[in-house]
Amino acid sequence: MAINLNGKFILGGVEHHHPLTSEQIRFLLTILKSCKFQGDELENLMVIILKLQEEYNKVLQKEEQTK
Repeated sequence: MAINLNGKFILGGVEHHHPLTSEQIRFLLTILKSCKFQGDELENLMVIILKLQEEYNKVLQKEEQTK
């Protein structure tokens, strides 16, 4: 079980931080936006993009707090 504490995750007593910066997440979103997807791929793409956008907002907020 993971516990989310202000953008940090505790898994089995070990603290984990998000591995990507906001700039890296934005880069991934840009790549996904420029690719051509069809059919069932579109549904998966939308799920991935929504999750990445959520993570981007969380990471960006955390980065702004630590400046």
